Amino acid sequence: MPVDKTASNMYTDLIGEFKQAGHDLTVITPSVNGKSYIGTERGVSVLRVKCLPVLNVKSMIKKGLALALLPMFFKRAYNKHLKNSNFEWIFMPTPPITLIDFVSYLKVATGAKFYLILRDIHPQSAASIGLIKYKFMFNYLERRAKNGYELANLIGCMSKGNIDFIHDNYSLIEKKKLVLLKNWQKAEVYSKSNSDIRQKYGLCDKTIVLYGGNIGLGQKVEKKNICKKCPIKTIWTMLSLSITFRGQNT
Repeated sequence: MPVDKTASNMYTDLIGEFKQAGHDLTVITPSVNGKSYIGTERGVSVLRVKCLPVLNVKSMIKKGLALALLPMFFKRAYNKHLKNSNFEWIFMPTPPITLIDFVSYLKVATGAKFYLILRDIHPQSAASIGLIKYKFMFNYLERRAKNGYELANLIGCMSKGNIDFIHDNYSLIEKKKLVLLKNWQKAEVYSKSNSDIRQKYGLCDKTIVLYGGNIGLGQKVEKKNICKKCPIKTIWTMLSLSITFRGQNT
């Protein structure tokens, strides 16, 4: 969950929708200042957990260790700040799948039901692009994933193909708890700016292409030449390309 109140993503939109519907929420998320603390952000209770850095970490070994230890840090912070709290539902997105260990503990402690928001199917997706090279690591993550699927009361999948994959590869998972949950975004009413954006940035005669999403190893950008694959070659003389990004491969 971003600290910047002006930043948003799918999960901040989801939190906002739950809040607007009158639900009482508690968000547990990594801290960015090296301290564990609980406070109010965006009108909801947020527990920030002190842990090893998990974002913008270039070393895969350091990131893997941080993700493996994440459940321990979350459990420690929960017992300190929220031990007497009761919950009806637990929502957890993947990645990281390692937090399943914490969810398992939380589910027993509170009796809450568990909704797994399955955005990436790990470890298969990571292994397919060469990020997991050791069998012991794959097996460790595979056990976490299997435990998560069995633990969940509902599993929200992005596509029918994802539903079929989980059902075909994990035969013990009841298909009735696999549901379609596509990506979402809060709709906002567009209001025209007072300034002419095209003129300000010299884009009056340019075609503007907007892309929202990940650009990384998973999308195999290094194997794609977008310009050559464009069906209208002349468009590139009128197009201005600007990419803003962050992450471990920058």
